[in-house]
Formats: sequence, structure tokens, C-alpha cells
Amino acid sequence: MIKTYNILSLLLDYPSVELWESRSEIMPVLRDEKILSVKSLAKVETFLNYVSSFPDVRSWQAAYSDVFDTSSKTTLYLFDMVYGTSRDRGQAMVDLKEEYLKAGLMPAE
Repeated sequence: MIKTYNILSLLLDYPSVELWESRSEIMPVLRDEKILSVKSLAKVETFLNYVSSFPDVRSWQAAYSDVFDTSSKTTLYLFDMVYGTSRDRGQAMVDLKEEYLKAGLMPAE
């Protein structure tokens, strides 16, 4: 289960060279852990086929940036999407950090 969730989180993150080089190893791990449904596995496989269509990791990184870094509608940063540049954004981030701390978790800065 932990491998599946780690892999899914890595696929949402900015593409790394390590991920690019190990992309062919992802589906066997996901299938072995049997956490995802057949439908979800197919979606991950479709995404990995898309990723593999790029000639190199830099092309994948450029596509990632085009989608997630240039539009507030497709940002992966929750507070950017919800609050934009509102002053409420800063307080919401402080409140979230406090919730993490109450739960005994230390969020990365």
C-alpha cells in the first residue's frame, strides 16, 4: 500500500530524472500491491504512456510546467486555487500548519 501511494504522489510532483528513468517499473509495482482498481490502474497506465511519448525528461518537465505552473485553474497548490492572491491565503496556510502540528505531523517548509 505504501509503495502505491508513494508512486501516485511522485506522479503528481514535478518530474524528476529518477522517476523518468524508473517509469517502466511503476505498473508492475502497482499491480503487485493490488490497491488500485482495474479502472484506476488503466488510468495510471494511460498517463505513463503519455509520459513515455516525450523524448526526454526535460520535455516532460516542460509539459508539466505548462499545465500546472502557468494557470490558476490547473494549479496543484490548493491555496492558490482557493484563495488566489487574497490576504486570507496566508492565514489559511498558518491554520493548516497548526492542524498538522496538532496531529503530531511536521509539514515541510
